[in-house]
Amino acid sequence: MAMRQASKRQDMIYHYTIGCAFLKILKSGQIRIEKSRAELCKEYRANGEIKNAELLEKAKDWGCVLWLSKATDWERTANKATDGVGLKANEKYVPCRLAVTDTVVVDKWTTFRHKYYDEAKALLRGNNAFGSNPYDWYYSESPISVDADHVQSVGVYVDGSWHDFPFSELDKARVLVEERLSDFYRND
Repeated sequence: MAMRQASKRQDMIYHYTIGCAFLKILKSGQIRIEKSRAELCKEYRANGEIKNAELLEKAKDWGCVLWLSKATDWERTANKATDGVGLKANEKYVPCRLAVTDTVVVDKWTTFRHKYYDEAKALLRGNNAFGSNPYDWYYSESPISVDADHVQSVGVYVDGSWHDFPFSELDKARVLVEERLSDFYRND
């Protein structure tokens, strides 16, 4: 079987997350696919999103994927803990982003929509309320290694703006996230 090659992208794409998940990513050395179909259905039901849960439970096609976005400020669907609101309101969670290189193999939302139609319907229904643009979305069906070949830079949102670190300064980003989370838990 031929190895799939990454196509050259014009836009930078990011994996958005929050500080505690960012630290887990660094510890594991990979941006991983975290939630199974059953976990997502359970989450939808807990949030009262019964129609989404039912759609996913009935879906014949299911894509467990890793999401990325070309949104440059924040992907409003990146983490349910932030309730889809703006960055400033959720700065206490220490928003983070990992900019992936164009060597990472990804597909566009339109491919996902055709490949996993039932799940795509549920995602759109659940995420439209956040005001997110699905045409900014990309996905990978494989984990992404956190190394210089796959991650170009890391951003940490602090005091109202992104502080971006090249991959070579990844440790500085980690320390900043740990300090911000420590401040949050100390003051909470």
